[in-house]
Amino acid sequence: MTGGGIACYKVFAAREAPRPSRRSAGGGLGEASPSSKPVFAFDLGAVSCFCMQTGKSDGTDFVDDRSKGSLRYPRTVDQALPETGKALPARASSGGGLSAGTVASASVVPASSDKKPSATTGRIVDDISNKVSDIFKQGRAPMKLATNASAWATSFAADNLQPFAHAVLSGCLVKAYRILASLEDPGRLVHEKTIARLRRLGDCFIDSLKGLDLPSDSDRNDWVLEVDSQTGLGFAVRVEKQTLTIISVTEQHTPDPLKDPLRMFGALCEVDLGIDLVGSDQAVTTLGQQRCDESLWHLVRPRQKEDRIMEVYSADALTEPERSLWVSWKAVAPTGDESRFGVPLPPLQRGFSRKAGERTSFRISPMWGAAAALGSRSPATAQTTSSPPSFRLTVAHHMELSKVQCMAYSITPSCLVRKRLRRRLGGFSDRLEGLLRNPDLEERMKSGARAQFYEQIRRRLASSTKPLDTAK
Repeated sequence: MTGGGIACYKVFAAREAPRPSRRSAGGGLGEASPSSKPVFAFDLGAVSCFCMQTGKSDGTDFVDDRSKGSLRYPRTVDQALPETGKALPARASSGGGLSAGTVASASVVPASSDKKPSATTGRIVDDISNKVSDIFKQGRAPMKLATNASAWATSFAADNLQPFAHAVLSGCLVKAYRILASLEDPGRLVHEKTIARLRRLGDCFIDSLKGLDLPSDSDRNDWVLEVDSQTGLGFAVRVEKQTLTIISVTEQHTPDPLKDPLRMFGALCEVDLGIDLVGSDQAVTTLGQQRCDESLWHLVRPRQKEDRIMEVYSADALTEPERSLWVSWKAVAPTGDESRFGVPLPPLQRGFSRKAGERTSFRISPMWGAAAALGSRSPATAQTTSSPPSFRLTVAHHMELSKVQCMAYSITPSCLVRKRLRRRLGGFSDRLEGLLRNPDLEERMKSGARAQFYEQIRRRLASSTKPLDTAK
């Protein structure tokens, strides 16, 4: 996953043999055999790798040119469909400055319908092809081209794509996960590997929601609380079944541009830059490909002789009822497997232990208008005026304790627990503020693996004078 969309997945399922291929983006023609699985894929900035094809792909191959933001095709179909075992005949080179590419004769079949492909099939492919060709012929700069083409494609997709495809291409993966659950045969729309990724993200998101709210008045028996009844800000801590749970809710009301919700989101996604948040004595390396929805990290603490394999999930949930940006850190329990989701895991060093059973969820809720001014407890009902300078940050941390640690907690006076927790949360807040001011974070958000994803969220926040929804 790069940017906001899943590349090379089957947006439209064909129930018939491919028809004669349509005009390519550069005006060239290509031949399609009945057994071929053509692809139409290119990078459109925010709609990263807008794809239409009539066959399956593994959902992991990506066409991306973040450095220039220009449109780019797979050089060969095998590149785009590495596991299909089928190849298309050689294609004619595209004109207008495009590299050699392919154009799909796609068939649009609604997810819940067995009807014949709709009449919009040809229009989708032709209009995108012609639009891209026209932009190239006008000689616009690559970055301007990507921006204009992206805006056009986003608008076009909203009117012509089925909800699942539009949710994916819009980067609303939690929404796509919910739609996926209602599909009788999701394999007709997307490859099983992509289905697995969406389910991992969605399951983690839904599970984390249960622990991202402070306990209600009727459920406070076992909690040590310090919560302002007017604003809902504060913290709560509890030990249950040898699991320590800490929930904290804070708000940022400041015109400081370095403390906006998107920057906070980026700080939590870029784990290697935020090393101080998880312990300054740790070394952090990435494992596998960095994606906007999930990434894998290896954390090592040499002095303690322990390491962690940490899964990080992130989502633009601004279209969800919570209207938030969401991040989850989860230390993976050792299973003896040498890989995780196909990514090889580093072997455990001699004398080291692999720590697991620890997870932290973050919910960043932007606040607009009256909510920002008054500290509203309901961002979803706030007025929307402009890109929000204020936000509410909810953090839920879960950690397994030993029996000795549980016993120590049980005999500690609640006043002392509160004092220690205040100090701990204060330290976390200070480290987080230091990270937000890290110049490397700004550069990472502009040019890193998730740069297009961040830019997509930035535009969504900036246009939030309208309801944050992509549904049609």
